Amino acid sequence: MKQRCVALLGRRDEPTDAVEEYCQYLGSALEPQGVSFELERFPWCELGWRKAFAEMDRKAGLWKNDWILIQYTALAWSRRAFPCLF
Repeated sequence: MKQRCVALLGRRDEPTDAVEEYCQYLGSALEPQGVSFELERFPWCELGWRKAFAEMDRKAGLWKNDWILIQYTALAWSRRAFPCLF
């Protein structure tokens, strides 16, 4: 059975998203090690905080015993990633 890891990403950066690209490379490297690596967006900017948290709460129920990686860039913490502390 593969270990599952979910990379939780914030708002997409335009025109390119280096954090997402990095996660895709990381997923490719982890696959041969038996790790299923999935990307998941936390759409707080599009849905608003309340709906985004409700959606994430629903999805998080499926993540028991999985690794969750909060992905962000320090330079864009509040504008593009997660404007809260973890």
